[in-house]
Amino acid sequence: VPITCATPVWQVGSITLADPELIPTCILAEIIGFICFAKLMKLQITGHKTASISFFLYGCMMTAAMMVHCFFFQTTPMTAGGVIFGLLDVGLTSCVAFSFLFVGLVDLKLIGDCTRRAKIAMVVCYMLINLGYILPAAFHGNFQLAFMLLYFGLILVCYPFWMIAQLIVMRRSRNYDGIMYLVAAGVCGGVGLWATSLGFNWCCEYMGQYFNGEFWWFILSDVSMWCLYMY
Repeated sequence: VPITCATPVWQVGSITLADPELIPTCILAEIIGFICFAKLMKLQITGHKTASISFFLYGCMMTAAMMVHCFFFQTTPMTAGGVIFGLLDVGLTSCVAFSFLFVGLVDLKLIGDCTRRAKIAMVVCYMLINLGYILPAAFHGNFQLAFMLLYFGLILVCYPFWMIAQLIVMRRSRNYDGIMYLVAAGVCGGVGLWATSLGFNWCCEYMGQYFNGEFWWFILSDVSMWCLYMY
């Protein structure tokens, strides 16, 4: 790991902050998530209720991410707060991804928008996803495998599925308004995912510790979610 990847730590009075550059990206995510949630709930378009849940969860997820990355950053052993917010972070990330799969199913008219059955199915799936993280963490199981499958796995499956669903809807309706926002969201999400995984060390080495892969993952996720809302 390049030396430039060392986590920046600031001491602000009695408060220790790690990766302080992530805080503005998380605050921006909260603004996007909660405002877009409120606006979508007022719309009368197909899938608006299910889509609004995705944005609400995104705001919650980035709140947890800010806490675990900046305030309860990884120590050995991790504090109780670090463990709780860490599990909330990864669990909500997977739930947001899975929510977009539901949005795609609604847009394709395969399920109803927040019908009773759909709500039950979503809640059950959210519970199973979080249990998939909690059980390995609690009983010293293979958490890394669970993380790869539930975090990266769901992201790589659910978001592309949603985008393919939108392309199908566009083709059926012959209405391609908003396709540039769709493409921009996909590109930003893809680049951000690369930055926080395969490109993490590259970002640190060539852009410095404040513009590491985690920073680009966070800020590009914000841009991607804003583009999805505009779409």
